Amino acid sequence: MALKARVKREGSWIDLPARELVPGDIVHIENGDIVPADCLLCDGKYLSVDQAALTGESLPVDKIVNDTLYSGSVIKQGNMQALVTSTGSKTFFGNTAKLVQTAGNVSHFQESVLGIGKFLIYGTLLFSVLIIAKELYQ
Repeated sequence: MALKARVKREGSWIDLPARELVPGDIVHIENGDIVPADCLLCDGKYLSVDQAALTGESLPVDKIVNDTLYSGSVIKQGNMQALVTSTGSKTFFGNTAKLVQTAGNVSHFQESVLGIGKFLIYGTLLFSVLIIAKELYQ
């Protein structure tokens, strides 16, 4: 979701595409950023984070050192440094996306309800055809 990340590599801060992050990288996160990966906060005062898209919370959540940030969350206030713990499909957001993909399977209950619905529709159509045929015959 995040396009770029400010990463500390070899002692200096550089901007990298978020897809190039690896666990163990240190990232700088500040107001307005989209969190590029799941992270553990390691330095700074606090952050106010909007993670409603992931957790459904309606208000921003305050985070401090040693709290976890989820990929795709939006920073509303503050700035901190964080240690990347997981990236890509191994993040909280990635796991959620995997679950949504597997949710396409039809359950036994759904199959039963659809079967009953088809039976009723075909029965109604057959009954309608019989009534029309009887009326035309008379």
